[in-house]
Amino acid sequence: MKNSSVCHALLKCLLIIILNAYAAIGLNAQPREQAKMDSLFRIVNQKNDTAAISALLQLNSLYFFRGMFDSAIYYCRKGIDLSKKKNDFKAANLHLAIGKSYYMKSINDSALLALDESRPYLTNADDELIVNFNSVLASVYLDKAMTDSAISIFLQSIPILEKPENKNLKHLLFNTYANIGNVFLSEIRYENAMSYYNKANAYREYAQSKVHVIQLYQKKFIIFSNTSQLKEAEKCLDSSLALLSDVNNLEMKQTIYVNYGFLFEKKHEYQKAKQWYLKGLAITDSLDNKFYRARIYNNLSSVSISLKDWTNARLYAQEALKSAKTFTSYIDINYAYGNLKLVSSNAGNFKEALKYAELQFQYADSASNSESKQKVLELEAKYQNIKKEKEIADLKLTNTKKDLAVIKKNRLLLVGGITAAALLLIVSLLYRSNRQKRIIAERDKSLKDEQIKFLERQQQVVSLQSMINGQETERTRIAKDLHDGLGGLFSTIKMHFSTLQHERNELKEDPLFTKSYEMVNTASEEVRRIAHNMMPEVLIRIGLIQAVQELCNSISAGKLLNASVLAYGMNNRLNSSTEVMLFRIIQELLNNTIKHAKATEVIIQFNRENNRLTVTVEDNGRGFDMADKGIEKTAGLQSVESRVHYLNGKLSIDSQKELGTTIMMDFLINDGNI
Repeated sequence: MKNSSVCHALLKCLLIIILNAYAAIGLNAQPREQAKMDSLFRIVNQKNDTAAISALLQLNSLYFFRGMFDSAIYYCRKGIDLSKKKNDFKAANLHLAIGKSYYMKSINDSALLALDESRPYLTNADDELIVNFNSVLASVYLDKAMTDSAISIFLQSIPILEKPENKNLKHLLFNTYANIGNVFLSEIRYENAMSYYNKANAYREYAQSKVHVIQLYQKKFIIFSNTSQLKEAEKCLDSSLALLSDVNNLEMKQTIYVNYGFLFEKKHEYQKAKQWYLKGLAITDSLDNKFYRARIYNNLSSVSISLKDWTNARLYAQEALKSAKTFTSYIDINYAYGNLKLVSSNAGNFKEALKYAELQFQYADSASNSESKQKVLELEAKYQNIKKEKEIADLKLTNTKKDLAVIKKNRLLLVGGITAAALLLIVSLLYRSNRQKRIIAERDKSLKDEQIKFLERQQQVVSLQSMINGQETERTRIAKDLHDGLGGLFSTIKMHFSTLQHERNELKEDPLFTKSYEMVNTASEEVRRIAHNMMPEVLIRIGLIQAVQELCNSISAGKLLNASVLAYGMNNRLNSSTEVMLFRIIQELLNNTIKHAKATEVIIQFNRENNRLTVTVEDNGRGFDMADKGIEKTAGLQSVESRVHYLNGKLSIDSQKELGTTIMMDFLINDGNI
């Protein structure tokens, strides 16, 4: 568990630094790139469509590496419009570039759609295009947690890249091996990851830049440091530092320095660890990286505690707390409070230590629910599905029998007409009678068909209800298991540690014991935080309005978005399942506002009057054109729609560009419950 958590944390930090490194490269080259962009714009404005498409592809690339993905997508779409007129083969690269940009924006459904549009061109495509397509598709699969599919796609590219005639693509082979290693590293499968990193290392001379090689060494460092191969880990850092002299990249230098500190801390050489952390901190301050600053200050505080430097330990923990609160990093906040608690305990200020301990617990919450509820819901859903399927089958059988009966009657009438031509009047009457019966039968069939459609819609609703209820039940079950299982276990371990510390005074001076206690405490608080996020206890204990208010307070604390709640007629609570569903809807809409709207203020309003409940979410963000058919529903909005439909409610959206967005939901209430 310890190695897994450390690995994930280091890998996440490394990915952030990689993105910052690319951005820094783009900024350093900005004057030269601007001149190139001006030249490309002149080509686009000319009447030569073929040259314009090539220029638009280059503009996409320039904006992509600057991290301006919306602009990159815009110029690709202009190129696609031109390629349709010219039937240009570059359309495949344009669609692929759009998919890559959507992937970087984490809009994976749009990325997959763009990749599907490029598939028809792959039949006669060259090897480089196929490999690039596979790389983007595999990356999207990774984002969607489809690990096996991602690895399979990456492996499809290797035979192509190993062809002797593809020497100019060896840099892609280096990237592909490294990407497969990254997948295994994310799953803590160190042996597999190292195997592919070694394969990538064999092709490091083909890497596009030394930054890529440094990144490879840093990932191998993660594996070595978490498998206690500290000598090999130090070699990776030494190799990275040697390459860094030719790269001159502050972000990579910061990462290497901090990793040196982490290495020496694991080796219990705390003075050296502190020196390297301070070097990394100096660079972090110049880059204004608050996330990394909080993490380094916490590390410095821990090292100072190990060195018995209690004054600096307190100062570093306070600085970590200050940085972590600016972007609400619960892990770093808990870590800082834990260090402050240890410093206060050492100083004999147990009242202050207790205060810090209580602050830690404020970032953890839990919720519980009956585990049997999920089983009941699942059985009920299965029963309803089987019942509806049987009714549909019976109706179809009835219709089939009626159709056969009509066919038989028509055949009898035809034979009677041929054999009894002389009895024209009788045949005419029989025909009229049969025609009326056929009309009645057709009407009956039409009615049955409508019943089938109605039952199919009911079946879809039952399936949707089962899925949503199952999701919420699973959330509460997992939250309960985390809190009652792992949370209780960690609390017991902490109690044992405290008992040992009181019974054996010499353990208070043992840095390994102190560090172990801190790590157990950090893991305990992380479990509590995860359980709290899955189902806030205030929602169960106090109610929907207070839970939404607490969520808004948390968002407003970031000072980028001011969220407020207005409630009218909400004195009586709704039933628990409805309150959970409405909370998830508000939570998803606020997430969409934060990610997409660029708003500074959002207002959530609950208005209950008699048997009607109206919920409105209004922001002052950039909005969008409702008449634009190119606007696609995000996965979050689709989730909101499904939950509103589950509550038998109605959803309406009103948005205008630069004027904000208003989302209104109406629900009917019977006897105090939806």
